[in-house]
Amino acid sequence: MSSIDVFGSILGYLATLCFTIQYVPQLLSNYRRRSVEGLSLTCYVIKLIGAYFLFVVALISGEHPSVICYGMVNLIQYNLFMFFWFRFRHVHWVAWTALTPMAPLVLVYLWPEVGNYTIFLKPLSQVFSHIPQLMLVYKAKTTNGVSMKTQGLCFMGGLCGFIMTLLVPPKSFGVTAAYICAMGQGGTLVAARVYYGDHPRLGARGV
Repeated sequence: MSSIDVFGSILGYLATLCFTIQYVPQLLSNYRRRSVEGLSLTCYVIKLIGAYFLFVVALISGEHPSVICYGMVNLIQYNLFMFFWFRFRHVHWVAWTALTPMAPLVLVYLWPEVGNYTIFLKPLSQVFSHIPQLMLVYKAKTTNGVSMKTQGLCFMGGLCGFIMTLLVPPKSFGVTAAYICAMGQGGTLVAARVYYGDHPRLGARGV
């Protein structure tokens, strides 16, 4: 293995580490508040679906282990968010999201050739899931309830992962697109916090 491959792998695992801990501040905030106020349920349901497709397709197609770990970590995180909506908002239908992995498993099993295309559902889910969250922030004119630590880690994870794909090309451009979208997700919400004056340095309380 060349030094470039080693460095790329290190960046890939660093990206996975960022994605592993990124939602800890947000999850702790929800747990302490006993609330999911400020977060969009639609956003996280779409994220969960995309994470299932990334994990299943990356596992079957033999992507870099850090990419597979990325998908697995996302699954755990987003299912925890589903539990919070079940627990704090009594949205019982979210329990059915546990069946989500059936979709990519059936698709890849019946039509193996679509695997390289279904992995694009991850970055697409990141884009379309982000729209409801941005709309919620826009209507409320505040990012209160959204953890900026989470968004900062999301941006850093996306950046490290993107650089990794330049050094160790993935089997599908969908992986690269997922990291690019992660940068966009984190960056736009941090920008929104500054724009609406919610930044801690501007006197608002941030999480």
